Amino acid sequence: MKFISKLLFTLLSITLLSSCGSESEPEPVITPEKAKRTVLVYMVARNSLGTGGYDASDLKEMDMAAAAVNAAGGRLLVYHAKDNESPKLMEIKPEGNEILKVYDDSDYSVSAARMSAVLHDAFEFAPADSKGIILWSHADGWLNDGIDEGGASLKGFGYEQGKKMRLTTLAETLKGRGLDFVYFDCCYMGSVEVAYEMRDVAPVIAASPAEVPADGMPYNKTLPYFFTAGKADLVGAASTTFESYNSLSGSSRTCTLAVYDTSALKRLAVATAAVYKVSGGETEEDYEPQRYMTEATCYYYDLAHHVHAQCAPESLKADFDAALADVVMYEQATPRLWDRLDIKYHCGLSTFIISEEQGPETKNYNLNQWYRDVTIFTDKTL
Repeated sequence: MKFISKLLFTLLSITLLSSCGSESEPEPVITPEKAKRTVLVYMVARNSLGTGGYDASDLKEMDMAAAAVNAAGGRLLVYHAKDNESPKLMEIKPEGNEILKVYDDSDYSVSAARMSAVLHDAFEFAPADSKGIILWSHADGWLNDGIDEGGASLKGFGYEQGKKMRLTTLAETLKGRGLDFVYFDCCYMGSVEVAYEMRDVAPVIAASPAEVPADGMPYNKTLPYFFTAGKADLVGAASTTFESYNSLSGSSRTCTLAVYDTSALKRLAVATAAVYKVSGGETEEDYEPQRYMTEATCYYYDLAHHVHAQCAPESLKADFDAALADVVMYEQATPRLWDRLDIKYHCGLSTFIISEEQGPETKNYNLNQWYRDVTIFTDKTL
């Protein structure tokens, strides 16, 4: 009996060992360690910026700042879409950049689906207590000629193979992501129309009311400001960028930049609307709007200069000034743009001006929320 029992025990042990050995162990779930701050650079370079090599030069600048980012406990991710390559999400590291994910070409980088996927992936790979995004590409503010994603959405950001993302699409895609800031390293996004549409996306936004030079932000100098302890220092990043251009000469000395507190934009809308309700858009006879475009057709003018030219009580304009001061945390402009256009007035925000030549239907401006809440009071076609 003992022999039989030992035999049965041995056979049973072999069976159990064999059974355990045939089953694969489940892969352990590795949760990435939280960073203090993750910043995603969303770089859409399938355009003249990419063919001109400006994406490559900016990536080199990011490499130069990688050690400082690491030392601050931060993580810097870049979604990079360029011609003749599959778009990829990578992390900039001091020891060498790491590709985290490669995407197919089933979607444009300026589609809501692709941007949503990248945002999800980026903050899954690099979770953090604080998050921000830098938007890198061409852009032209609120002009309504982007991808129709359904609804009355407006063009806002990016240019990829003839396709653009509309402003409301951008705002809806970024909303609810827990972003602490948005920095537009692209042209014309410093309009009150853009800021107002984006007011629920992040507490702080930085942008330029005018055209941005192709070199864009000097990342090797500015990235440390995005990873400061506490809140990211967007004013530091913007002022460093401005000074780098303001120190140049001739047509190279061209830059406008501003930083906005989005929590104050609703008050600014109310104060501006109060002025427009009285003036109906009527301005002083000698008023010449401050342009921010050198082209013959202009869509962007200085907001404060325009409001102060309205035929309305000074008390209402004072209310506007107070509200504007709460919104604009920083603003600077070089004396001229491209050595062609004098900048005599710069409040940090541009706006569109309805006129006989450019009515509310121009580029579908009347789909804009700022128009519906504010500028509509200057629309004499109603």
